[in-house]
Amino acid sequence: MPTSLNVVKAKFFLRIKSADSAFQRHLIAPSVKFSADRFALQEGLISLLWQSWCFFCRETVINSAIGTVTESGLVTHSPYSRNNEKELAYISKELSQRRSIGVVREIGGSHLEPTWGDVAKINLIVTGLSCSNGAVLQSAFGSASVIKDLQMCRNACAHINKDNITSLINARVRYTSTAMKHPSDFIFWIDPNTRDFVWRSWLEEMELVADYAVK
Repeated sequence: MPTSLNVVKAKFFLRIKSADSAFQRHLIAPSVKFSADRFALQEGLISLLWQSWCFFCRETVINSAIGTVTESGLVTHSPYSRNNEKELAYISKELSQRRSIGVVREIGGSHLEPTWGDVAKINLIVTGLSCSNGAVLQSAFGSASVIKDLQMCRNACAHINKDNITSLINARVRYTSTAMKHPSDFIFWIDPNTRDFVWRSWLEEMELVADYAVK
């Protein structure tokens, strides 16, 4: 039996707690003096948080499809329960691109897998896999909103170009205190709903989604 969803969630919470501790240290007592070093540190935090989220999404969906135990004690299943992890990754990639499933093969490498943290793609995957806990997963991942801005911020940091910077500039209307010298400065923007850093909004939404997804 694959790892229970409770264990998947617990590992995820440890990862994002570690990322948040690093954010707190950077906030209270910055360890770098130069802008380039600060931007690199902030970009690293954003990447760590995004990768942690992607890993949680992947583990939750793959384990649900193979068959696992939810927090409420239900054993999950899907029409693809007999497929292995690499085959499920291939199937998920096809579903994320709205392609029909033909001959199932193992995916050629992790770099070919879908962007698991993309909430639009993950709901396409969940729908196509027809997991027995699919309704819960769809509701959980479908409730995500500010996590989309984390993805936008991460992409802008990884690929600094006119289009990505324009996306960040357009997002300013949803926040306050939006000073920005580098895309990674997004983490210090203020969410008017919480009156706190957007970084914390990302964390809080991740925790809420994760709590719901494993039910």
